[in-house]
Amino acid sequence: MRRFTLATLIFLGTLLLSLAAQATPVTISVDGWQTSDGNFSFSAFHGATSAATTRDGATYWRSGSIDFNVNPPGELSGDLTGEVLSSVSGSVALDGAGTILLDGMLDFSVADGDLIGTLDYELTTGGGAHVETGTFYFFNYAFSSGTCDANDLCGDVYRLWGNNWDNQAADAGLLKPDDNVMVSWDGGASFVTGTEHRGVDLGGMITLVPEPHAAVLFAVGLSAAGISIRETLQLMSDVCV
Repeated sequence: MRRFTLATLIFLGTLLLSLAAQATPVTISVDGWQTSDGNFSFSAFHGATSAATTRDGATYWRSGSIDFNVNPPGELSGDLTGEVLSSVSGSVALDGAGTILLDGMLDFSVADGDLIGTLDYELTTGGGAHVETGTFYFFNYAFSSGTCDANDLCGDVYRLWGNNWDNQAADAGLLKPDDNVMVSWDGGASFVTGTEHRGVDLGGMITLVPEPHAAVLFAVGLSAAGISIRETLQLMSDVCV
């Protein structure tokens, strides 16, 4: 009984240790507009009404006038595994008008032209009104900008450039993206609502969150489990006597 229980605990502990090693909690800072890297400026929320960028027959992003800037700089949170942000979540302020809530994952290691990932978003006015929901798409497309290309992870620096529709799979033209939903027009008081095509440019730093080493936590937990087992077996022995 003891051997089986300890073996099970060791197996589960090893599994948890492996999972812990795969995902490192990180803080994802979002720089304020107009931080720049070569000819790529960020971070901003903009319309996406211009002609789409084309490469190898595939259409990617559209640019447009800046609607709102990220000011002041903000922070998101997530888990990092190599070049994969297995989770990204949190909200960022857009000037004084409101916030954009983001949630998703990004894999910067995908092949050229492939989908890096998506970020679901919600727009909320300064007064808390829920205005719009949608999804931003990011593709691995080498857009030379400077130190970092757009949609790239350079060490702990990232650059993102995306629109709220999958423009590579099928050119959306001027049609409303199917996954972009206007919840309330809000009278145009807090967000520019003349277009339902949205773009986002984000850039910043990824910083590891300090935490005790997973192996230490595992060892402490296993020791505690071992003590508990010994006490239980001793109690059962005393009862039998």
